Amino acid sequence: MQFVLAGSRNIGGLRVFAFEGIETDRTRTMFFVRADLALSQSFGIRVQELPLLCLRLLETHTFRENEHVLTYGKGEMRLHKDIRASELTALKRKRPPRRPAANGNQNQAGSAHAAGPLDMVREPVPGIESEPLAVTTL
Repeated sequence: MQFVLAGSRNIGGLRVFAFEGIETDRTRTMFFVRADLALSQSFGIRVQELPLLCLRLLETHTFRENEHVLTYGKGEMRLHKDIRASELTALKRKRPPRRPAANGNQNQAGSAHAAGPLDMVREPVPGIESEPLAVTTL
């Protein structure tokens, strides 16, 4: 089943998202996912993230017959927070990229320049002059 966000509204302290479930035979069924806004803020989840998180809940849920309303609750929010924290920890552990040596990128005149795609070409390229182009200024 494919789900398409149809809209949302605030009801009390809840944000209710309406999704249209589309079967392979193109029949459509409405599904609703509730999320407590105060609870989501306490887990550091922004309102903008909620539609995608609720969509993921729908996509992974095994539905019982006539079940059309779900709640994105405390357990899902805690899991999301833990996953995000582990991703941030992994990013912090990642080593910073190596910087090239300061004198490694010098052209024949001795001035430093950024390497371009043509600097990597070692063989003549048809249609590209081998001598540097003259630059004229007005």
